[in-house]
Amino acid sequence: RQYQRRVRGVYFMLGFQVQEVVNPFLNIRWYLLECKMKDSTLYPINGVCILLSFFFSRVLFGSFVLYRFIVYLPSEVYSSTKLMVGSVGAVCFQVLQYYWFTMVFSMVFKYLFAKKDKSGQPKRE
Repeated sequence: RQYQRRVRGVYFMLGFQVQEVVNPFLNIRWYLLECKMKDSTLYPINGVCILLSFFFSRVLFGSFVLYRFIVYLPSEVYSSTKLMVGSVGAVCFQVLQYYWFTMVFSMVFKYLFAKKDKSGQPKRE
């Protein structure tokens, strides 16, 4: 029984760690901004990569892992304060993922479909 609990814990923690696949794209975005390369071709491509990786790893896969976490731990959650706090934290974390995705989506959408100036670059406001 103790072994099964540990294996499940590792499974769920790895599931939440997979969501970090977005970080290399976020670091590339930071690098492009620091190098003043926002007008380069790589910047919008990286933005789309952030959007897609965020959606698939954090929104879809994160929701799947949270669902499995809640479904497979219901009897144990209510008997342990640590598991209850962890469950509430996992739900809050996933709600944040949905909120952040709306922000990422709106930023990418604004950049890709913003009005362009005469040189073809998005207008800065």
